[in-house]
Amino acid sequence: MRLAVRVALTTVAASALATGASAQPVAAQSGRLTDDAGMALGLVHVDLMDLHAERLPAGGSAARELLPAADLAERYAQARASGAAWNRWSLYWDLIERPDGSWDWSVADGIVSRDLGAGLASLLILQGTPPSRAGLVDAAVCGVAPVAVDGEAPERPHDAGSAGNGRASARRDRPCRVEAAPPKDLEAPTFLDAAGRPTEDIARAVQANPANPWAIFLAAAVDRYRPGGVLSRLRSRPLEGVRAWEVGNEPNLAHFWSGSADQFARYQEVAWRVIRWRDPTATVLHGGIADDAGAADWYRAFLAAIKRRLAAAGLDPTDQLPFDAAGWHWYVYPSLLQTGPARARQLLAEAGLPERPIWVTELGVPVWNEHPGPCWDANSPWRATAQEQAGYLWQAYAEALAARVAAVFFFQLYDDCGNGPSSYDAFGLVRNHAANQCWAPPEGQACWRRDAALDGRPRPGFQALQTWSAELAGASLLWHPPREANFTQRVLFYRPPDKRVSLLWNLVRAEQVISFFATGPAGVLLRFGPTGLLESQPLSPVAGRYSLTLTGATNRNNPGNQSAVMAGLPQILVERDSAAPFRALLDPLPETSGRRLDLLVRAADGGTGVGRIEILVATGTCAAPVAWELLTAMDWTADPLAGEQVLAFEGRPGPVCFAARAGDRAGNWTAAPDAPQARTVIVADGPTPSPTPIASPSPRPTVVPSASPVPTVAPSLEPTHTATANPTATRPPGLRPGAYLPQLQGGTVADAWARSSLRLRAWP
Repeated sequence: MRLAVRVALTTVAASALATGASAQPVAAQSGRLTDDAGMALGLVHVDLMDLHAERLPAGGSAARELLPAADLAERYAQARASGAAWNRWSLYWDLIERPDGSWDWSVADGIVSRDLGAGLASLLILQGTPPSRAGLVDAAVCGVAPVAVDGEAPERPHDAGSAGNGRASARRDRPCRVEAAPPKDLEAPTFLDAAGRPTEDIARAVQANPANPWAIFLAAAVDRYRPGGVLSRLRSRPLEGVRAWEVGNEPNLAHFWSGSADQFARYQEVAWRVIRWRDPTATVLHGGIADDAGAADWYRAFLAAIKRRLAAAGLDPTDQLPFDAAGWHWYVYPSLLQTGPARARQLLAEAGLPERPIWVTELGVPVWNEHPGPCWDANSPWRATAQEQAGYLWQAYAEALAARVAAVFFFQLYDDCGNGPSSYDAFGLVRNHAANQCWAPPEGQACWRRDAALDGRPRPGFQALQTWSAELAGASLLWHPPREANFTQRVLFYRPPDKRVSLLWNLVRAEQVISFFATGPAGVLLRFGPTGLLESQPLSPVAGRYSLTLTGATNRNNPGNQSAVMAGLPQILVERDSAAPFRALLDPLPETSGRRLDLLVRAADGGTGVGRIEILVATGTCAAPVAWELLTAMDWTADPLAGEQVLAFEGRPGPVCFAARAGDRAGNWTAAPDAPQARTVIVADGPTPSPTPIASPSPRPTVVPSASPVPTVAPSLEPTHTATANPTATRPPGLRPGAYLPQLQGGTVADAWARSSLRLRAWP
């Protein structure tokens, strides 16, 4: 399908190239999300309140330190070394507010300060209702009376099976907890105005309403941790602070929210208004939705409640939707990252609500084959080996990037205590330190042994994250085709300035060979070795092609063993692109034309993608070799692999000839052709020029030397990539592991790619 983009030949169009990852620490970055900001990488629980405080039944907390200072410092050093740039953790209201109503911010102050000191951005999850503030639970959700504390572990339990993986029913069987209850007086107006009257209007607000304790806590938290807030002033770092807040966690599960969807809509609404009132530049997410079998129905009810409440308040959902990004959780199956984000967007569209960026605030897969995993059960449902966990990360991140996800957070940096001491959930990219062992030894399982020499040491997944961050920092997605007929997959990325990065995997159990064209004389292959550690191997193509053997899918932890949970271990091939684009053509023109005509240019490149085009022009007979003059050079705004653009031209009567050259983003150019690609005779009685103002004139065209031989390469895409009329598909986001993602305002990421409509100057 033709992608027609009208641009001005004298005006450089908005660049579609990735700008690369910022070298600044995340906390130092500012400004709102731009169209090329890409996908950010984060970790869950680099540090968390549970390591420093213990929940008391009557409310508040008692101080404790589960880790020595050296172990805590190592957690931060490892987080930064991983390439991730965020720490997601829970700011528990019930651990901060004492029974007498006073607040103790000391634990949270320490974590925010450590995050900022390490250059990590903080994504704070707002949750945890104090016992004295707890309202009524939804009996239909809970079915049992709430209990004060979970009592399972020193680490707050976290349920991992939120990927529609069968654990959801077991999670609902847990009793509701007081801290999961909706707060009292949640329906009280959010603010008071200058006259002391209740209001929901941020513009009229002068204080949070004392009758709404949730609003009061939120105002205090944001005032303390926003840039320029209390903590930043205490640290004499006024520009630093928390800029992103997630309201609740997995609210569709009773273990985390024992109220109704309608109550959570109000909980979210109050939070968004208070946060944006205290920090208008903050980003507010709704709590990450656990993608179980009932997630869609719960989310529909939540969105319907949001719409009802906005309508009752006379507010427009276009600019008052109480979340700036949508949080979702997809675990275990990388394929969920293919379908989940599109489904989340569709649910918003079905509700008639505007699209929001998708943040995957939890994804991951636990390990079974080493401590503290259930080593006695090789088919443990929805688990993986440590080596498979590393491969999962590459595959899941690639799927998320292709699905236009704005940020992903791996659950979690360390094992900590999983879902309790008998869960044996080894989610961590790093093994627990000696001081943070909470596990109850299983009876009669001789394989379950802790190796003290591995305490605090990374698993292969940690190296996988490091490699992803290093090899794909600043990269943009070039091509994510459907899987091949033999169930292999090859995903292409462009990494500035001159690298093509291929990520390859095999979806069947038998190993397979994949063959494809090279884009340069040599590459480096990165793959996981027999021990799970990453290996690097120089590689050269044979007869211009690579042939790689892809290992089969080894995971057998899908219930029933009918199919693998994830693909075989992926491989990464990094090549320097030294080949010019293989297509730079203008479509033929009619024998005669009016003074205004359209030039259709087609360009394709299987390496780093087309980045620039030049339009060449000559008059007269245009006998070969043509003495071309450069009409214009411009950025390529169509699909970088294979696309086309329509360029408006206006000229004087007489014969005129045209040709095109293309340059890829690595700086390789096709030669100027010896003969015209398109020619016509402009007649005087053609259409008159449009009165639309023409762009400012550019200098007289420069002479282009006649064509010189250049090496050509065969197309490196199999099957041929075809252009599409959907700009979203042709401009997927790039990757910036250190990206800071403030709120996206005004439309979707794809909108900017559809806004170019400029004019060409007249020539000659």
